[in-house]
Amino acid sequence: MGYYRFPFLLYQLRPGVMLGATLISAGAAAAGTLYSVIRASLVPPAVGMQPEPPARDRVSIVERIGLRRWLAQPTRMIVRNLERRPVKAALSAVGVAFACAILITGGFFNDAVDYMVDVQFKLAQQDDIAVTFHEVASTRALSSLRSLPGVRRAEGYRSVPARLRHEHRTYRTSLNGMPQDGVLRRLLNRELRPVALPPDGVVLTDHLAEILDIRPGEILTVEVLEGSRPVRTVPVAGVVSEYVGVAGYMRLPALQRLMREGPSISGAYLSVDSARMEEVYARLKEMPRVAGAAVREKALQNFYETMANQVLVF
Repeated sequence: MGYYRFPFLLYQLRPGVMLGATLISAGAAAAGTLYSVIRASLVPPAVGMQPEPPARDRVSIVERIGLRRWLAQPTRMIVRNLERRPVKAALSAVGVAFACAILITGGFFNDAVDYMVDVQFKLAQQDDIAVTFHEVASTRALSSLRSLPGVRRAEGYRSVPARLRHEHRTYRTSLNGMPQDGVLRRLLNRELRPVALPPDGVVLTDHLAEILDIRPGEILTVEVLEGSRPVRTVPVAGVVSEYVGVAGYMRLPALQRLMREGPSISGAYLSVDSARMEEVYARLKEMPRVAGAAVREKALQNFYETMANQVLVF
């Protein structure tokens, strides 16, 4: 399965937008041409057939300050024309600058989205399928997933919906427990190096830390939104960078201790042989314990569609 490229998807998603942009551009060009034709038709023929009066020629400021000897004749003519029509020259320069800005901005959006995809879906998320259970299960459920033909590796995770609170600021998201030796889902720092989760404490994404205005070393209140809805407190151990989503991360045993439960998981990340992807996906849908299975390729396509819609609206 190949990755979608962002510019191609922009065209594929909204052909109506591209058609509308084409019509607007054609309309603007036609309006400008029609305006010029109308102005020319209003000029009397006798006046319009007269040759244009010669331009007033004078020595430019650049030549007066002693640079004439280093300027060739065509260069001196260009400098004199620019000085003769300063407003026109300035507007032309501004127009060229804005045209370059449009090209650079368009390329920036493409590069930014592709960079986020490379970091999030290739470096941080290396699983092929993310499995979610109907309810919290024992870690023994991983044995059933590992036994599926085509599954190379299975790593369990625990996801707890919670309202995170710091002082008067709150945000509803999830606490995710990740295995210590996991390789299918990784946290990365700004240098794109893997970050090891601490034995205790929670690690927040940088955007979530800004929302809650909390820093490492401060205490975070966790209002669990499942089960008996307990309220816990946990220290913030660090901050990581993520381009997609906002959440908190803990080591799987630390989150299980916070929830005061035994070895349990909410789902699993699977690495699957690409030749048997459809077979594994079909087997997962038949398992009564499995609530859903998210294929990374499909998630990537949805991400591109979401970003394309936002950029097109912008």
